[in-house]
Amino acid sequence: MRRPNGSKLTVREQLQNIEKSGFRPPELDTPPIPAGMEYIWQLYFQIKRGLDPLSYQELQSWCQLTRQQLDPAEVEAIMKLDTIVTRVMNND
Repeated sequence: MRRPNGSKLTVREQLQNIEKSGFRPPELDTPPIPAGMEYIWQLYFQIKRGLDPLSYQELQSWCQLTRQQLDPAEVEAIMKLDTIVTRVMNND
């Protein structure tokens, strides 16, 4: 996660410290997960390991190991979600 120059805390950690003072910075607000898509989020966290971007090979291996079948739209959603999460984690 991104740390401002000279700081030991990430931007998120700094914002969370501000929140402890009673003011919630708007940067901590996240949009709700669209209805019906909660399961994709749950699958994503079952699959995702580490901070590196998820590869199609990793996703395929996970599907084989867990005997889970994903349709192409689910694969696309998981990969897009990973792109967003990876970008946020590397810039936060």
